[in-house]
Amino acid sequence: MKKVAGILFFLFVVATVAAQGVCVKNETVSDSEGNVYETVQIGRQCWMKENMRTLRAADGQPLTLADFDSVSYDIPYAYYPGNDESNVSHDGLLYNWAAARTVCPSGWHLPSSSDFFALTTYLKEEMHLIDEIYLYKDDLERFPGYENFTMGKALADTAGWTDSCYDKEGTVGNNQQANNRMGFSARPAGTKSWNDRGSGAYFWLSDYYVTPKHPRYMQLQACRLGVYTDDFLSATEGMSVRCIRETK
Repeated sequence: MKKVAGILFFLFVVATVAAQGVCVKNETVSDSEGNVYETVQIGRQCWMKENMRTLRAADGQPLTLADFDSVSYDIPYAYYPGNDESNVSHDGLLYNWAAARTVCPSGWHLPSSSDFFALTTYLKEEMHLIDEIYLYKDDLERFPGYENFTMGKALADTAGWTDSCYDKEGTVGNNQQANNRMGFSARPAGTKSWNDRGSGAYFWLSDYYVTPKHPRYMQLQACRLGVYTDDFLSATEGMSVRCIRETK
């Protein structure tokens, strides 16, 4: 009886913590194919720390695995990073926006611009990490040792960044062993159109500013210091997906 009560209490704690958007220690989450993903707590947010690699939507419907020449605003497409199946185990899959909006498991969602803003606000205000905006002001004396405290490095994985900018201190591609302070492990899977695996990590967001044909996305690049959003690329692009836990 005590054992049952203990199990029930544990499940209650897990459910309560999950409702607050908090990761349980060593928690994993599974997609509709049964692929398992590790999670990471950053501030009050619980993120997947791996890129999605499922070929099924959360409701079980299959996605179309396409080559890089296939484009669609409406048909959910998935692509191999670098157009090479062997990259999936490490980098996950790339998805167009139609597919990206379907793959997050129940209780999780594709992050919004507000989620991104909450992440970067936490990194700036609580972790005292710096973004590129400060470096444009020529006031680096305010940030001694700044090269170890840039926002991009704090989120980027510790290997795989291959762009030629290793002489630029503070960039994601420089001194990669110092990356990933926050445990997010952003992997440079690149995009479909640019086929820039090794140079950039791009993650779809759920919203847009002007038109759904150009949704928002967050990105890190090997030769940059920060993490930022854009909507230059269209919804037909192939990018990575990271899900964030829903809060109630």
